[in-house]
Amino acid sequence: NAALLLSDLEGTYDQLSSAPGARSQVRFTGKAGGVGPLRIEGKAYPLRTDEDTDVRVSLQGAELTDLDPYSRKYLGYVLQKGKLSTNLRLHIQKRKLSAVAQAKLDQLTLGEKVPSPEATWIPVKLGLALLRARHGVPAVEVPVDGSLAAPDIHWGAAAWKAVLNLFAKAATSPFTMLGGLFGGGADLSAVAFAPGEATLPPEAAKVHQGLVRSLQERPGLSL
Repeated sequence: NAALLLSDLEGTYDQLSSAPGARSQVRFTGKAGGVGPLRIEGKAYPLRTDEDTDVRVSLQGAELTDLDPYSRKYLGYVLQKGKLSTNLRLHIQKRKLSAVAQAKLDQLTLGEKVPSPEATWIPVKLGLALLRARHGVPAVEVPVDGSLAAPDIHWGAAAWKAVLNLFAKAATSPFTMLGGLFGGGADLSAVAFAPGEATLPPEAAKVHQGLVRSLQERPGLSL
């Protein structure tokens, strides 16, 4: 089990009523994990949150180690440190769910490998090294759509699936991903030489420069 403590909550819940058609406005601020600034604002029907809900949640710099149990189970590694920042918009209309979350993982560091039958087959540390530049891991956008009547709608599972898909793309096609990021060509996995020549032709030099930039920007990678 994992728990994220929300504390120091203060704000307003306007037009709170038991009338079936009453609409309420919510505005709250607080802290997540004791340190990360948290803001929640939007609207909802108090008695029918599945009918018309439109809420935005903003969280900055929450401690990722609170989610270590998830990392051990699904990634197969101890979560040593990291900070989570996210902006989430959750919209529910007539039991139809539409949500988009933008999450940024700062200083995400994995520790020792731990046994877990549900851990992914993806080489997670390679994927993380490919994604993490000197300034940190870029923001990840996680969209979720569906109906609340469906039993398989689960926000947490959808978010983990999106993160694992990102790692999978990085780990299974590393040179292609790096080439797309730094303009070194579609694929950095090969550098072609003319027969009998030791000097790189212009196109090959471009590939080589892209690979050099990739390694400079990603301290966790070595060649």
